[in-house]
Amino acid sequence: MGLLIVAVIPLIPSRPVPVERVSELDIELVRSAECRYRGITASFDELTSAYALTVFAEAELEDWTSWPNPNHPDTEALIRCRFRITGHKADAPQARGTLTAERRAAVDDVLDVTWMLSTVASVQVQPHTPLAQDALDVFRMTVDRLLDRMVYLNDDVDLLDAPDGVVVAQLTAGTLLLREQHEGSWAFVRVPSDTTAGWVLDEILRVVSTRGGD
Repeated sequence: MGLLIVAVIPLIPSRPVPVERVSELDIELVRSAECRYRGITASFDELTSAYALTVFAEAELEDWTSWPNPNHPDTEALIRCRFRITGHKADAPQARGTLTAERRAAVDDVLDVTWMLSTVASVQVQPHTPLAQDALDVFRMTVDRLLDRMVYLNDDVDLLDAPDGVVVAQLTAGTLLLREQHEGSWAFVRVPSDTTAGWVLDEILRVVSTRGGD
């Protein structure tokens, strides 16, 4: 199956006159837009953060910025997500293509991932730089590699620091998780897009492969 990029916010067709872009709105449109692969859906916010954490060491989000695309300023914007990093992970998924590998290797202490937003008739998000394309590729490779360990929740659940331990976070219904290990009736899980991790009862987890496909 191919990688599908879908919009989550419908737009009213704009009038054919110049408009002033609102950076905050453009950023929110990109962050909330979704991509889907093999039945797994992630927002571009989640996808971009997961890419930084998967490929680079100690990635810390700095900001999201936006500016009109010089080629089509009325209908397109460039949205950059910037992270501060300390290095590259040795076990990161291999980059696809020589250009992408070179761009990834050239990243020093600042990682910039830039998306192109089009709002001609609907929200469309596309990679604007090789590193943005790399983020999409890593998302797809991650799903392929981890699909048999992916689970989700039907209800809101407390995440514990240990079996029968104290609450460290709350997970909402539908949250996608990776099941890392078992201990009796408990499972250690983590959220792929950030560092949230902890213990839940294994019986409340649902295997992703039982969800409806595309």
